[in-house]
Parts: sequence; C-alpha cells; structure tokens
Amino acid sequence: LLRPVDGGWGSWSAWSQCSMSCGTGVQRSERECDSPLPKHGGQHCLGKRDRHRTCNTEPCPGGVGYREALCKEHNDDYTVPTNDDFISYLNFDPCQLYCMSGGIIITIGTSKLPDGAPCTSPGSAGVCVGGDCVSVGCDKQLNGTSYKDRCGKWCGDGSSCHQISGEVREAVFREDNYTYSEVLTIPKGATSIEIQEITPSPNSYIAMEGPSFSLNLNLFVKSANLQELLLGRVLWLYERPLNASEYLKADGPSTENVTISILTVGSSPGLRYKFYVPLNDAESVRYVWHYSNWSGCSVQCGLGNQTREVSCVRHTSGSKQVVNENLCDSSSKPQSERTCQTPFCGWIVSEWSNCSSHCGEGMQTRTVSCHSNGTIVEVWPDSHCDLTAKPSSLKQCDNLPPCHSYQWQYSEYGECSASCGPGMQTREALCAKVTHGGEFVDFVPESFCEANATNSPRGPITQTCQMHICKWMPTGWGPCQATCGLGMMTQELACSMREMHGEQWKQVDSNFCNGLDQPALEKECQTHTCNWTTSGEVGPCSAMCGEGVQAVDYHCIRIPVEADALASPVELETIDNSFCDVIQRPNTRNCIAEPCENFHWYPSGWGKCDALCGEGSQSRTVVCQHKNGTQVMDAYCQSEPRPTSEKSCTSVCQWVVGEWQPCSAVCSQGTQSREATCVEEATQNEVDKGFCAESSRPSLQQTCHAEPCENFNWISSDCSEVSSCS
Repeated sequence: LLRPVDGGWGSWSAWSQCSMSCGTGVQRSERECDSPLPKHGGQHCLGKRDRHRTCNTEPCPGGVGYREALCKEHNDDYTVPTNDDFISYLNFDPCQLYCMSGGIIITIGTSKLPDGAPCTSPGSAGVCVGGDCVSVGCDKQLNGTSYKDRCGKWCGDGSSCHQISGEVREAVFREDNYTYSEVLTIPKGATSIEIQEITPSPNSYIAMEGPSFSLNLNLFVKSANLQELLLGRVLWLYERPLNASEYLKADGPSTENVTISILTVGSSPGLRYKFYVPLNDAESVRYVWHYSNWSGCSVQCGLGNQTREVSCVRHTSGSKQVVNENLCDSSSKPQSERTCQTPFCGWIVSEWSNCSSHCGEGMQTRTVSCHSNGTIVEVWPDSHCDLTAKPSSLKQCDNLPPCHSYQWQYSEYGECSASCGPGMQTREALCAKVTHGGEFVDFVPESFCEANATNSPRGPITQTCQMHICKWMPTGWGPCQATCGLGMMTQELACSMREMHGEQWKQVDSNFCNGLDQPALEKECQTHTCNWTTSGEVGPCSAMCGEGVQAVDYHCIRIPVEADALASPVELETIDNSFCDVIQRPNTRNCIAEPCENFHWYPSGWGKCDALCGEGSQSRTVVCQHKNGTQVMDAYCQSEPRPTSEKSCTSVCQWVVGEWQPCSAVCSQGTQSREATCVEEATQNEVDKGFCAESSRPSLQQTCHAEPCENFNWISSDCSEVSSCS
C-alpha cells in the first residue's frame, strides 16, 4: 500500500500591481499547494491560498469619488424621467454599483466592483476585495478598525468642522391651524445633524424640505413609528415617540441645503438644533438670510397664498445689520411667497325634491351651499367656493310617463313544437292604450307602441320550451369475456322518456331518441388477474450472509380483481401456465441469510521476526468469527476486507560490553581488558559475533594507572627478622 502524502504550501508569489493609483488600492499575492502535492489520499494544505495588502493609500486629487465617476459614465446609457446626472447610491450590497437619477435606481452590470473600490462595512470604512467589503483601519491596513468623527471624516479628530447650535423659541409661532413656519436652513455639507422639539407637543410637527425631497409637507405627515428615511441621498432617523419629543437625526453630510419648518396645528414649544459645518464654511457664514413668519393664508378655506419678508443680514461681533441682497447667496434665498391650504371648502347638496308632476313634464329642486370640511363644518358665502363648479339646484324630472300611454299586451304561449327535447312556442302581441293609472282603454295599431319603443319596447313573442326529457338508458353490462387480464363486455340500450319535472322513466319507441348521444355499447373489463406464484419448493440461498438468490418453482394462478378489497381470504385458482406466458416467469427470488454485520475478521498478535538480525518478516493468524465468538468459514466475512497476515520486520543486533577487569600492574601503568558480546536488541539474547559489525565493536583493552611505584620502598630490619618491602 502507498503511504498518504500530505500537501505543503509553496512560496508566496510577488505582489501584484496596485489596483488603484490613489485613494487606497489592493495588492494580491498567491501560493500553491505543491511542496509537495497531496498524494494517495493525503490532506490538502490548510490556510488561505491568497493574501492581500493595501497600497497607494494617499488621497486622490479632485472632488469626484470613484463610484460617482463610474455612475457619470452611464448618463447616456439609460432614459429616466429627469435630465439629472446619475449619482452613486449605496444599497444592501456594498460591492455592487448602484446608480440613481431622478428617484430611479439602476444596477450597473452584474459583476462585482474591482478590488480597491471604496465601500462601507458595518461601522467602518472599507474597500472591495474579491467582491466582499473588507474594513480598512485608521492605519490604512486591511481588517483594521476605523471610525467617523463628528465632521464625517474617517479617523478624524473632529477639528475640521465647527458646531452650529441653538434654540428657536421666538413668538412660539402662530396659533392658526395648519400653519408652516420656516425656522432654520441647514447648509450643504453639514454633519452630525440633530433637530428635536424642546418639549413634547401634540400640536406641531417637524417638517423638512430640500430641492429633491420633502417630509411632512402639504399636510401629509409620517406615522409616529421609528423610521429610517433616505432623503436627498442621506439616511435620516425620524421618530415622534409617545410622550417624548419628536426628533430628526442624520450622520450626513447633507447633499443640499435643507429648510426646517414647523407645522403648527395649535401652538409649538420650539426647536433645539445642533449640526457641524466645515471650518471654511463656518468662517464664511457672515451674510445670512433672515425672514419673518409667514402671513395668514389669503383665503379662509381651500388654496391661497402666504407672504413674508426676506432680507440679507450681516453678522459682525454679535451685531446684525440689514444689507444689500447681493451680499447673500442668491441660490439659497428663502421663498417670500408660497401657496397655502386651509381646510377645503366645497359645495354641499341636499337630496332632490319630489317631481312637481306625476306625468308629462315636471321639475325638481335641491339646496346647494358652500361648506368647509375641517374639524368644524361651517357654512360660508358662495364666494369662498369655486362658482364655476357650483352644482345646479334645478333640473327637469327624468322618465315621467305620458298622461296617456301605449303598452304591449300578450296572449298565453301556445303548445311546444317538440314532444321530446327542446322546442319552440309562440304568443300574440297586441298594442293597447291605457290611462296613467294603468286601466285598459282599447287596442290600437302597433305603430302607437312602436313609436313609444324607448319606454315600452315589445317583448319576445317566441321562447324555447321542453315538455319531456328523452335519453338512451342502458339495460346492464354483460359478463366479461376474458379468463384473466383485460377483456371486453357489452350492453344494450333502450330509449326512455320522463316529464320535465317528473321522476319516473318509461320506455318508448327508439325514434324519440334519434340524434341523441348514446352511451358506450362496450368497454374494457377485467375480473381476474393472472400471475406466477411459488409452489413452496425453493433451493438454498446463494449467499452465506447478507442478500443472495435462490431457485424457486413457480406456477400460474388466477386472482379476482376484488380480492384486495375483501376482508376474508380468497381461494386462488391454479390454471394452465399458458395464461401467464405474457408475464416473464421468474426462476429465482431474493433471499437474505444472516446479516454480514454479524461476522468479522479477527487477527491474532504478530509472531516473532523470522530474521535473527536484519530484514525479515513476521506473520499472524486471521480467522472469520461470528459475533458470539464461533469461528466460521472465511466466506462469511466476504463483505469486509481481510486484514493482512504477514508484514516485513527488522531485527537489530548490537554489541554489549562487560565490566573492565582489574589493572595488570600493582603500581605505575598497566592494562585492563573487558568482554564484548553480540546480542539481539529486542530479546537481548546472545548471538554469533558475526551478526554484529566488527567496525562498531567497542574497545576491549585500555591503559590503566595504579599508584606510583615511588610510593613503595624496601625497609631493612634485624637479621633475625625476614626483610620485606612495604
């Protein structure tokens, strides 16, 4: 068997060219799982195949963003109701290009934006990488974290803008119903915008208007629920909570000048506002437009006009001075006149009176008056309503009968033209002169009634009729003409008749049913099915375990079709095998012996390596056993692979040395020796020294040093004593 080889990563490739020339692009590097390649079932490399990093992170020159530039390229590709340029629109997919013009949003292409295209991931700035938006930190690195400051700048310190805040309480606004008062203009480019009622009020609403959108204008107000509103390409948060102050919030920046107004249904507590503008804008706001409150509506109901004074004011050192209008931005000058709408006035009419005459000609009258439809319905002079649309208060009566009239009168219908089935019957129509009260005067020529046809047209003088119903009725089906399987059965028909509203049928001559649809005279039938069945004689199963086949003796039987629906057993009839010839006769059937899962291979432990030293082999016994421990023939374990019964082995032989013998010299230098034997490593049994390499045999002799001989001297004694060395 080949050993599995796990894969290993190769070296990273060089970084690709930066995807953007400025404004933060992306570079890519790859590696392959080829050092080595995974083989023979080995694992594939773990980890990522590619990596990315940012590049060219310096800001791009100019004020047009990457997405804006792409959208402008498609200005001539699509037709929209307005002539506005396409602008970028951020949708739910941050790496798909969406462009908007005149409220129309179009998806540009089906592919994702290229790597490095700017996007916004949740709570952080980012760039597109492989079609996904990946965050870019304040350190310009991928998968970092970033934030927006109050000026709307990513990773800013809030020093690039100036706060503008205050409250609007003056005059508590007009107490007229349905009055709009402009209180504030938020300039283009403002960020961190917050507008809120000073105290909760049920009598006023915050309204907002820009060149491309409006909120709560023309007496149409949003529901009180918390809502996210995309207005002027800016996401606004609007809510009018119960028992809390109404508010508007937006992170910005605003894309156009926004006018804030208050719709008063009574009095208003005023507004508190706060927003930030770029420092260069804050320093240049020295000439601003001032305006008074709107005058009352020029009409008491319906559409009218309102006016106000608008002047240019110079702000210096806390003082205000009215100056020439040319010093203020004319494009942001507030309106000095607008239409207004008070509760609508309309014409109210009563029901028409009864006609002044019962016949001939007459007149009807009704009352027409001018009413307001506000909270309190009031009657106003006619001049407050549109006189050109005033309904008429007088009209001629419609459809008055003449004081003498002419009517058609009819005889009874005659007999039906058909005895059985549909026919026709006729009646006579005569023109009669009657009084206004409907009393008959005399018969007159038909021309008198025909001249009055619009009021009393002549009715039909013929109609369809049917006295009896006839149909073919079957007498009953005969027996099926097949021993088994599909056959045919026939039936006879009889013509039957009953009265139109009767219930009893009677048999009549077949001529009455001529031309009528007949039921089928024959149809397919099946009373018995034929099939092969076993006689009970079967052969042994071909499998020792699991599924196999066995030989079976079959013969033909006849089974009633209704047998499946009967509760009691049905006697099966054995018939000639020729009736079953149309069905393939089986010779075998499936059989199941004891499940193969009950039999497994059981190997013994490995025996000794047959080589005394070096490469050899070792074996073991492998037997098939039942799960109860009984050994059976190997064929019972055929469903699983048989474990190997032999494998290669290696026996290692090495030198083992004994202890060193005592030194050969009593003093000074001598030699000492030791024994070396060759042993098998696993058993530690001694073997012939030829199995161990002579080159690896340890040294058997070494130099040894005893105590120096100078330490030993001869000592003499008396002659009576034996001399000795000590």
